[in-house]
Amino acid sequence: MKLFKLFPLLVLLTGCGTADQEIYQQPLVLDYPQESHIVWEDVLKQEDELYYVYFYSLTCGYCANLKAQMLEYNQTTTNVLYFCNVTDGFIYKENVNSVIGCNEISEFGIVGIPSLIEITKNAVSNYFLGKSAITVFIENK
Repeated sequence: MKLFKLFPLLVLLTGCGTADQEIYQQPLVLDYPQESHIVWEDVLKQEDELYYVYFYSLTCGYCANLKAQMLEYNQTTTNVLYFCNVTDGFIYKENVNSVIGCNEISEFGIVGIPSLIEITKNAVSNYFLGKSAITVFIENK
């Protein structure tokens, strides 16, 4: 009888956890192309008339889940795409509207990660926040 009382506890202790949870617990390695990386200070300074910047963190599970899509998009798109690692921090803004039209890094910030920002003539022209919005953008481009 004691074995039946202990069995649920053993299952609970040894059987919990999913692949997604393991992604969050392990240090993430997101090997985006180094030649496409830019630092925060250079986000609005690129020479391209139209480009995109994907903001990610090495500790973000959603970013890890988007990795394959972002790498494929980078290989197949004609759009210029840069990657910005914000693992060590970023300037936080409360809403997307406060970022649209921004052309100075001192005024710029992101609402969260992952984020994909469209920049036209060195000013933010569109903002895609979160995995769902970025996925829809990729599927429609």
